[in-house]
Amino acid sequence: MQLAQAEKIKLLVETSKKLLRRQAVPHLKNLIDKTHASDVALMLHHLDPKEKQAVFSFIKSSHIQADVLSEMEEGDIPLVLEGLETEKVCRIFKEMSSDDVADILTLLPEPMSSEILKLMEAAQSEEVEDLLQYEEDSAGGIMDPQFFALDENMTVGEAIQKLQEESSEQEMVFYIYVVNSIGQLVGVISLRQLLTVKPQKKLSEIMSTDVIRVTTHEDQEEVAKLVSQYNILAVPVVDENNKLVGIVTVDDVIDVMREEATEDILKMASVGNVDVLDLSSLKSVRARFPWLLASFLSGLVALSIIGKFQSTIGKMAVLSGFIPIILGMGGNVGTQTSAVIVRGLATGRVVLDQLWKVLFKELKVGGVLALLYGVVLGFGVQLISGEHPRLGIVVGTSLFLVMTIAAVLGAFLPIIFKKFQFDPALATGPFITTAIDVVSTLIFFNLVHLFLHI
Repeated sequence: MQLAQAEKIKLLVETSKKLLRRQAVPHLKNLIDKTHASDVALMLHHLDPKEKQAVFSFIKSSHIQADVLSEMEEGDIPLVLEGLETEKVCRIFKEMSSDDVADILTLLPEPMSSEILKLMEAAQSEEVEDLLQYEEDSAGGIMDPQFFALDENMTVGEAIQKLQEESSEQEMVFYIYVVNSIGQLVGVISLRQLLTVKPQKKLSEIMSTDVIRVTTHEDQEEVAKLVSQYNILAVPVVDENNKLVGIVTVDDVIDVMREEATEDILKMASVGNVDVLDLSSLKSVRARFPWLLASFLSGLVALSIIGKFQSTIGKMAVLSGFIPIILGMGGNVGTQTSAVIVRGLATGRVVLDQLWKVLFKELKVGGVLALLYGVVLGFGVQLISGEHPRLGIVVGTSLFLVMTIAAVLGAFLPIIFKKFQFDPALATGPFITTAIDVVSTLIFFNLVHLFLHI
């Protein structure tokens, strides 16, 4: 399925480029009209800036342009909008939800975003400005301020009538939120429940008061966890006074999950938290340089430790051959363990209250693996090193200790980062590798000195 989709996008890109070169505008417009908005957005991503602007301008209506804009990569959006008149951009924004507009405005140059806000209709402009006050990655920053809420004293019959009259004005109506006279969230009702009770009953009699909600300043990742945990299609957002101010729908949550997963993967790979495919070569170098510098410095530390044992290596050159395998196995165990813990923290399956339980489990897993590989390596070395009968014991014990400690560090560091409000994904990069390289080198050579007396 993915291959078929990739071939489809490739064909769309090639066809659009060909039609642009031939200036076959009617055929190009016809192609765009028959293509889904998300496919058009993917196609635009593979065109150069001038081609992006040309193809986007050929989309027949502001409504469809809004749909395409909502699906586009962040780096492509300024390129297509900068080629349009401000009035045209405002017409497109009129077809979009306020939360999407607020997100897009943060991507545009400040003079352009300010001019757009001035020209937008007062009601939408006010909503967008309110959203821009919140952090981009908070519940307030991703919420939709248009929601369907009814007074608790309203009857079921009145609620159904109001739903029929006004629901078309809302983006999505998954649940009926119930508020009191001052707009505070007091309950929620499912559409099914609303349609299956007597029309004279009041909403306050049938609503559920146990409402899953988030505050405007809640981190978007926590919002995504709630939606995933409780399998709900939308979550209400309230201010500090419990007043309902918006909702976060499942489509926004999917975007958040994809964004957070991408960010964690990039951090774990030590390339920063921005997708380098969207950056220029120079900016990509800047993004990766600090992380590689940390690894480079850790290598120098390990090298300085090895240098202090140079005389030991000179007396038994075979020792240098075991350094890569011990460092490599330790690094792999640490990375594996930290990846498991980071994923657990991200999904909520690992909590700080279970610190010792998690550490003990990872110690057992790491210990079993360390014992297995330590025995295998030590026995193998023992067989081929007749003149050094204790070398196998030293190498096997070193590998066992290094892998065990690496498992503990891999579990411990992400949790410590989380405890002190740092992103735990950072712990899987140079911090893990630096610590393991230094510890591995010290353990190995000290054991050599202790048991082999060289």
